[in-house]
Amino acid sequence: MNQEEMLFQLFRDCSNKMGRGPGPGHGNHRFHNPGQGRVLDLLNQRGLLSQKELMGLMGIRASSMSEVLKKLESRGEITKEKSKEDRRNIYIKITEKGQIMANHQKQSRAESSQRLFGVLSEEEQTMLYTLLTKLSNNWEGQEEQTARGHHYRGQGKNEAQ
Repeated sequence: MNQEEMLFQLFRDCSNKMGRGPGPGHGNHRFHNPGQGRVLDLLNQRGLLSQKELMGLMGIRASSMSEVLKKLESRGEITKEKSKEDRRNIYIKITEKGQIMANHQKQSRAESSQRLFGVLSEEEQTMLYTLLTKLSNNWEGQEEQTARGHHYRGQGKNEAQ
């Protein structure tokens, strides 16, 4: 097995371990799926947002946003309000229950981050951040090229960075 294959295997192993929960990547329980948690985080940080603003911040389609909001509303974690100026605009507001949930999630993420990355020195964490950012940006470029119908070839080891 070459080094790239070993890295792939290790990366997949770490990803699987993070996704299993409970364990190092999770608290004692999961609160929401990532989309629902992100909506609560955004509303908790920014206050009242329109559905259109939320879609833009999260980069998801209207149908996906509607599904996420429906679930949060059914649990009493958000409310929807129509704009008084333009009844077509819907504003989303986090409830007290939603704020409590968002704060619990934030605390759980902090604890999980400590369990996951506390074994690394600050320098190692910075190095990991740099490497993961580089990978993520490369993958994003590949997705954009694929969406345009072009074959993408990332920079190899021997190419200029």
